[in-house]
Amino acid sequence: MTNVYFDSGGYFATSSFSTGDSTLIKNALVLVEGIHKDNKGRTHEFPASRIQKLVDNTNASLSTGTEIPLMIDHSKELLSGGELKKLGELDSTLECRIIQRDDLPNSKMHHLIGKLGAFGKFAVRSRIEDVKSGLIKLLSPGIDLENERVAEVSAVAFPAIHGPALFKKESTAFFSVSYDEVKEQYGTQQKLRKQAAECLDILFKVMSDIESLPEQETVGINLNSLKTKQLKIFYRI
Repeated sequence: MTNVYFDSGGYFATSSFSTGDSTLIKNALVLVEGIHKDNKGRTHEFPASRIQKLVDNTNASLSTGTEIPLMIDHSKELLSGGELKKLGELDSTLECRIIQRDDLPNSKMHHLIGKLGAFGKFAVRSRIEDVKSGLIKLLSPGIDLENERVAEVSAVAFPAIHGPALFKKESTAFFSVSYDEVKEQYGTQQKLRKQAAECLDILFKVMSDIESLPEQETVGINLNSLKTKQLKIFYRI
């Protein structure tokens, strides 16, 4: 089985509910139609028909008892008992539907409205507070290319930055990309990379300044809480 990972695929939605057994059920967008790059930089086209096929194949696999785990950064770390260390698992079948405004937790994502998305509900059993607070919200689907199904989904700290071209509807195939399209995508990617680098530089400076605060200025201040607050602000940008 060959799995490839798409670090700009999905996210946890804002809606959720808790169960009585310390489990958080969280709605999530797993994948959106469009042009995506995998973890090796290869381009893959996901038209609406392929999204539907992935959903159908994944649901067929689920019906046989296959589990779709929710991981952290696609880690394959094992617990002492030999089982995977994970956040939880997919708790429903996947659903294909058109993305609506209410599905989007951030107004900056409104360009996705009208596109076909694969949605599912995940049972989060670990790091629930991080998910509730939004520290964990970006998702990366692991796709089994041989069987055309979702094999796993992972929470990731930072998405791979490939720009809005990831979600364009144009039929930009792997072997036939026009010069104008590539030029447009390249310019967008460069701009986003620059913005991301600037944001990370600012975050690094803030964290360094907190560490360098004189002792007399930190009386009554929990530095870890202060750092966590700044990280939350950073994740909302």
